Amino acid sequence: MVWKVFLSFEEEDRGAVEVFLQHMQDAYPELEFHGFAAREPFDGPKAADMQVAMKGLLEEVTMVLVMIGRTTYADKWVDWEVRTSADMGKSLLGVLLHSELDHIIPRALKDYRVEICDLNVKHIAETIESEAIKHDHFSGDTG
Repeated sequence: MVWKVFLSFEEEDRGAVEVFLQHMQDAYPELEFHGFAAREPFDGPKAADMQVAMKGLLEEVTMVLVMIGRTTYADKWVDWEVRTSADMGKSLLGVLLHSELDHIIPRALKDYRVEICDLNVKHIAETIESEAIKHDHFSGDTG
């Protein structure tokens, strides 16, 4: 079974997110990750097209992981992704990328009372699996 996961993160955190992804994919090959850090301005001319593309991705995923770095709280795209995901009924989990920092939690995560966890690959994978089973969100052949 493949469980699809959308990653919401800010561009400045790309390096840390890529390291996390490598660990997750090595340990849990049944997880398929989608998403990207939006490089276009939130109110720019391509924003509407990006929102349509992101909604399409969000419709197909089991869960949304919000990768929380130093300035994620101020990213308008992350806020939009969290609110859109929650409104679609998607499960969300906030992940602190840097355990040594005092993170400012994005407002949308607080508003939706999303669980926040440290960067613990096993816990994150177990949470994704639990949500997939709970909501019966599977992709591909089920046997």
